[in-house]
Amino acid sequence: MVPPARPIRKLLVANRGEIAVRILQAARELPNPVETYALYTPDDQSHCELGAPNHALALPSPASYMDVSLLVKLAKEHSIDTVHPGYGFLSESPEFAQRMWEEAGAKVIGPGWEVLAQTGDKLQAKELAEACGVPVLKAITQPTSDLNVIKAFAAEVGYPVMIKAVDGGGGRGIRLVRSEDTLQASVDRAMGESPSKKVFVEKAAVEGYHHVEVQVIGDGTGQVRHLWERDCSIQRRFQKIVECAPALMKDRKLICLVIEAALRIANRIKYLSLGTFEFLVNEQVSEFYFLEINPRLQVEHTITECITSVDLVRSQFLLAQGASLQDIGLGENRDPETPPGPHSIQLRLCAEDPNANFALSIGKITGFHVPGGNGVRVDTNISDLSPVVVGSDFDNMVAKIIVTAASWDAVISKARRVLEDTKISGIKTNIDVLRAVIDSADFREWRADTQWLESNLNDIVACGQKISQSIQSNKPSLPASSVSQTLSAAASNVLLRKGDAWSIDLQPVGEKSNSSQLPHHLLLSRVLRNEFPTSLRAEIEYTTPATVSTPAKTAAYIMTLSTTSTSASALSSTHRLGDPNNQGHVILPISGKLIEMLVAEGDEVEENAVIAFVKQMKMEIEVRSPRAGRVTWVLELESEDGDDVPEGVLLAELEAIETTAASSVAPLPPKRAVKSAFNVKGYITEESVASATRGALFASTRSLASAVMPVLLEFAPELIVMVASKLDSADFFNFRLACRYINLTSFHHFGARYFRTRYHMLERRSLENLVEVSRDPVLAPYVCSVQICPQHLTSDFHVFAPWVRGLDDEYVGVNNAAHKQLLYEQYSLIEFGLGSAYLSGALVRLTNCRTLGISDHPWPWGAASQKRLTGVRFTSEVSQKESIAFTKRAFRMIVAVAITSQIPLERFQVLHGLPDKAFGPEIIAIPRRLADMARGHLMSISVLDLCVGEDDRMTAEAWVDGVNGFIMLFRNVADLTLDFQDSSDLRRFHGMSEGLLVPRLRSLAISHLRCSEDDLARLFFRHSSTLEMISLKSVRLKQGTFKSLIQKVQGYLKTEHLFMDGDDNQDVVYWNFTKVGDSLFVFAGKDVSEIAQASFMPSSRQEADMVPLFTQPPPFLSDGLSLHEEGKRDEAAKRDKRWMQGNQSRAPSESR
Repeated sequence: MVPPARPIRKLLVANRGEIAVRILQAARELPNPVETYALYTPDDQSHCELGAPNHALALPSPASYMDVSLLVKLAKEHSIDTVHPGYGFLSESPEFAQRMWEEAGAKVIGPGWEVLAQTGDKLQAKELAEACGVPVLKAITQPTSDLNVIKAFAAEVGYPVMIKAVDGGGGRGIRLVRSEDTLQASVDRAMGESPSKKVFVEKAAVEGYHHVEVQVIGDGTGQVRHLWERDCSIQRRFQKIVECAPALMKDRKLICLVIEAALRIANRIKYLSLGTFEFLVNEQVSEFYFLEINPRLQVEHTITECITSVDLVRSQFLLAQGASLQDIGLGENRDPETPPGPHSIQLRLCAEDPNANFALSIGKITGFHVPGGNGVRVDTNISDLSPVVVGSDFDNMVAKIIVTAASWDAVISKARRVLEDTKISGIKTNIDVLRAVIDSADFREWRADTQWLESNLNDIVACGQKISQSIQSNKPSLPASSVSQTLSAAASNVLLRKGDAWSIDLQPVGEKSNSSQLPHHLLLSRVLRNEFPTSLRAEIEYTTPATVSTPAKTAAYIMTLSTTSTSASALSSTHRLGDPNNQGHVILPISGKLIEMLVAEGDEVEENAVIAFVKQMKMEIEVRSPRAGRVTWVLELESEDGDDVPEGVLLAELEAIETTAASSVAPLPPKRAVKSAFNVKGYITEESVASATRGALFASTRSLASAVMPVLLEFAPELIVMVASKLDSADFFNFRLACRYINLTSFHHFGARYFRTRYHMLERRSLENLVEVSRDPVLAPYVCSVQICPQHLTSDFHVFAPWVRGLDDEYVGVNNAAHKQLLYEQYSLIEFGLGSAYLSGALVRLTNCRTLGISDHPWPWGAASQKRLTGVRFTSEVSQKESIAFTKRAFRMIVAVAITSQIPLERFQVLHGLPDKAFGPEIIAIPRRLADMARGHLMSISVLDLCVGEDDRMTAEAWVDGVNGFIMLFRNVADLTLDFQDSSDLRRFHGMSEGLLVPRLRSLAISHLRCSEDDLARLFFRHSSTLEMISLKSVRLKQGTFKSLIQKVQGYLKTEHLFMDGDDNQDVVYWNFTKVGDSLFVFAGKDVSEIAQASFMPSSRQEADMVPLFTQPPPFLSDGLSLHEEGKRDEAAKRDKRWMQGNQSRAPSESR
């Protein structure tokens, strides 16, 4: 809703700094008299001096600018009728606009709270753009805090992706993620900068894309006009520092399409006031994508004013008073293909130190000068009347320098001249960066995309420093009087000089004022660093003369004085200064609010590991460990909201990790590395090996990790899976540490398969071990299959009870970092006994469980447990007739989950022998009707696992129709698993190979099937354009051979991974086309002679060294878990030993 138009009589400017000055000045220029009110805090009131409001209202703290209730109260007390929010703070808050009108009768200038809610939310804005036919980047459809949802989306669209807070802005709450390794940290940081703690993820468009935004203005009647566009591609950490108008792209027709798209969206919502519609535009490929809407005045509105001669702030005031676009001179349509003649650049001068990772530069601005001239404008709140002190409470921008000229070359020259003559003292700024950007050929020729500055930042900083040094060295000598005038401002900042002497009177605490005082005399002998008011460092001498009671003494000291700003004064008895020369000290490099410590005493950390997060200007910045070691001390946070901590504070102390007995064992020589690795794994799988021997083997594994294990696991992760399945919990942790160099992609197979194997049935000890595993940052996401044995429910319950007690639904799993460490993807209760519903609810609430199992027993979960689910798994051990009834009931349950959770489901699993008839038309018709109830949630399922039983009464055609029906129902299926349960029906599979079509199939897994080579080849060919991974487990060819199959399909199949596990594990082939060319790992039995002759075997000795072939499979591979069952351990040990001895002669020689 938009409040009715009316004359403005009393205006409250709910902002500070230069934009408050700009708004107050525009209000004084209105044709009708306006009584103005400004807000200020005791340490920040220069905008009141420059803007000259009629009244200035004091706020208790900087946080009060975000206090809706307080501002509404002030508006009521002073009979405010209009509020201008500026930008930032509450400018995009629908709550602020609505409450200000409903409770205080004051109209907030802008499009109205309903439009603010629609356009300020990035996801809703994307939906609006898509409804208007504007191209948008693929993104998830709902805000989320679920890492699994984000991972699944990133895997679907591919990296890079962009993590965005739904309510972020100004560069905050945005992270670019180029690989899964940094995904979780990026999500956590984006959520930390989001008020709602909700983010969404979209496919990133980065290289070659420019950030182009269209300035739109509307009168609320459907009349909207554009004021051309701005290019804001020069960004650091997604924060703009240089903006230009108009855009310099040669393809104006493409820009016209962008402007028309912005007008189409604005017209749909009958936009009122100013709005900025942002896009990513790639001129090279002639495409653009909608980005977001900023329903407010922009920081860079200045350059649009300069090229159009339109006062945008004044226009906002006039529209709020009921004027139409015609009334304010904007009634005529402007040709988007013909931009105005002038060019304008805005340069943001910010208080930050480029040499310290652009940390905030805190201090008092003691001198500021920007040269004037035709086409030069400076928007700032720096005033001689009131000193400006830069602190951590507000944005670090101190001024906007705007230059305008008739041509692009002219505006570049003018900007260079203005920056050369700009002077600022007292703080450090980014002026070197601005000078280097303007001087860059990439910028002048406009080749700089959104990633250009970030990618070339080090070179740009270095170039800017050289430019500044050159400017300084080329300045002419000035007369002495001029020099003293030039330096007068800086000189006034020097409080102490060499040779000064002063005395200090010390009075004991508790004595009366007339008691004796002890005089102490100090002499300043040398000034080491003078950066007052921020800091001063000097040498002093203690020169107190002798008295009767105290002998004379002279001693030298180093004195350090620091600013008494909020951050510096936060140094308390719990804050120790770190020693930069001590490698064991983790020191805070910048001042700010310390919000989270990620380590505790006793933790072992690696070099460059993230230790803590500090917030500065609403951005969360990582603090990393300078070395590997064990944490012996850590700074404790005094407040849950974080502590204000100055630069240089000690965050943690590290000690070197002592060498253990196991790691002191001489490692194996790496020359025959692959063979050695196989031998080490062979011994580790034998549980009877003594612990000392196992320790020595772990040490050998460590020596192989950096060079061999990444290669080994990248090409043959199944080997390590087999190894890990034999380890108990303690050994597995040691093995995990030994393999810490393994890349995460390979380790995913390792960890996930291990837990599927080991943790089917949990007794108390295993569950406690699982809790420990969940605290491991690498292993935690891969704990994916947990079943709870009903006879141990009591002990299981007691393990989880401490985390359940006293926690409500909104708290658990969201606000407590310890609970976030318990990451379970799915679990199933075999039976529901006493306490099972409570325990299952606790598991869902306390962990990140996303998939629930449904068995033949009653549904145990309440609505509170369902709200975060993204998958459902069906389990049935019943007869065919009962199974069909169960499937019908299960479909109704899945719909209930979908409606309750309001989250798109992604996984659908049917396990344990549902008959074929359960997938026939009778069942398919049910979810189609229920899908309407679920409002499309079922359509998002991308993982379909079907366990297929045998039903001879069902024809092959009906069976294929049933499977296709499921796929069409869910529409988005990308991963399909078909388990035939030892089916040998060639006719049925033949029909599937001819009739099955999954349009988006990415991963196909088939198990327990006998079929022909032609049927598999046909199925692969039908999906050759989309398939990325194929897995054939216990699949035997009744007609043809695997050799000829591979030779058939490798020409047209784009699949990167093919895994074939033959019947009874006799044939194992792991195949990767893209990474090793035609090479192959083979552990084969009877068919090895066929496969070894295939054309894709290694052709050189170097390849042969990395691709060992064995004519007999290792026992721990061929026999799997059954090998080490009770009573067979001695036999297993002998077979392992014989196998390794037999293969020594066949391993690659050291000479090769």
